Amino acid sequence: EEIQDINLSENGRWLILYGNNGIRWNNLYYDLEKQIRYYNNEGEKITTVTFNDNGEWIIITTEHIMASSQSLTDWLAEGCDEYGALWTACMTNDAAVAVYESGYRFIGAVPQSLKDALTSCTSDVYMVKIAGSAWFFTCRDGYWRYNM
Repeated sequence: EEIQDINLSENGRWLILYGNNGIRWNNLYYDLEKQIRYYNNEGEKITTVTFNDNGEWIIITTEHIMASSQSLTDWLAEGCDEYGALWTACMTNDAAVAVYESGYRFIGAVPQSLKDALTSCTSDVYMVKIAGSAWFFTCRDGYWRYNM
């Protein structure tokens, strides 16, 4: 089946989201696993799962946004107020990027080259990944860009 999303943490946690809520993972946090199972049982389409090794995580579904802390939930909601619907997000141990309908929000050590590339992109970004100073993003129209 088609892979929808992949998340790899610095310490070896991983998750693969495929098909219609098919999910495989290794060593996820209990509260994240519990929330994924809840959305799956409710038949809600999960579009993004991202997490880091600090216990922080975000789940984006077609209907909800759920995060590991109120401060992270508030940060995402502020972005929705400013830029519209949240499409995807990516977290590492020291950075986070949120991609909205008409803009982006950044926390921490997001590479400036990624910020510049995203803000100059005219397509609809639906996936972004960061690994240190390396990054990748892809758009709904097939456009993609990376810096490795």
